[in-house]
Amino acid sequence: MRVSVIGCGHLGIPHAAAMAELGHEVIGVDVDQAKVDRLNAGQCPIYETRLPELLAAHTASGRLRFTTDIREAADFADLHFIGTGTPINADGRSYDTAQVYGAVRQLAPLLTRPCTIVGKSTVTVGTTAQVTALAQRLAPAGQDVDVVWNPEFLREGHAVQDTLRPDRLIAGITTAEGEKAIRAVYAPILDAGAPIFVTDPRRAPRWVWSNTRPPDPPGVNTSPLTAQAGGSRSRRPSGYPLSACEVANPPGAPGTPGAPNAPAVPSRFGLVGLRERV
Repeated sequence: MRVSVIGCGHLGIPHAAAMAELGHEVIGVDVDQAKVDRLNAGQCPIYETRLPELLAAHTASGRLRFTTDIREAADFADLHFIGTGTPINADGRSYDTAQVYGAVRQLAPLLTRPCTIVGKSTVTVGTTAQVTALAQRLAPAGQDVDVVWNPEFLREGHAVQDTLRPDRLIAGITTAEGEKAIRAVYAPILDAGAPIFVTDPRRAPRWVWSNTRPPDPPGVNTSPLTAQAGGSRSRRPSGYPLSACEVANPPGAPGTPGAPNAPAVPSRFGLVGLRERV
């Protein structure tokens, strides 16, 4: 599968390398030419376990490359991951999604055939619907552009491991084509036994993981999730049209212990109450 990763930072670089490790042809996009040159040389600008080895191997093989030209990514890929930064705003209660929308505004006008945009960044309630409307309005392919939200649950320093061997995958979708695409890109992970929770990003229920997990570090605001992990790989628990793609409780809101069996998440990637407004 041909994949692009828009935004090559602490989220995008490990994700691009992991997608290449899964067997996909991958192009990463970033505005920093010096960083792109370094990445194309197989040099790792951040610390992540196993990342230097994967970068060196897959850039050398040609399976992974990086560019500053988003048009190249649009022409090349059938699925586009958005991994741009979403820093917390000065109010401490919302995320700055300007980079997400900026990436979509640059990418969408270049999309001339059916494809899927997959959001990885932490975003606020309503973002999925707004990104979908924006992308379909700007793209020549129109409604043939699907948007899926697939939030990351990564530990700093362990992003490669957490991407290749997650304890679960979450995908907020609105179309059968979007679900097909997300299952295809993660097929090796699903075949290895990782569960996938297919959700409806327009709804706002919560779900809770069964079992237990190590306590969260101080300051991490985690989500009560309201469906148990167990059973088939694709789980749609009765009575719970799942959603875990956008942040409902803003940073700093009172949190509760959550996500049993999930890795302990540092505050930079803290889980918060997750839901979407209808």
